[in-house]
Amino acid sequence: MRVIFSGNEAVARGAFEAGVTVATGYPGTPSTEILENFISYPGVYGEWSGGLSLLNRYPLENEL
Repeated sequence: MRVIFSGNEAVARGAFEAGVTVATGYPGTPSTEILENFISYPGVYGEWSGGLSLLNRYPLENEL
């Protein structure tokens, strides 16, 4: 079965298939649809952010 994705849907699907499990976005931007689509996949977490608060909770991989 063929599935046609928009660009933002394809980015969300690619992130999910690559193993990304946490994402954040700023509402009202052109990338809003990416996070909206990403959080529809099982086992992922997404949150709207107005600043750097998520970076403080989820350190970069090389900082672990």
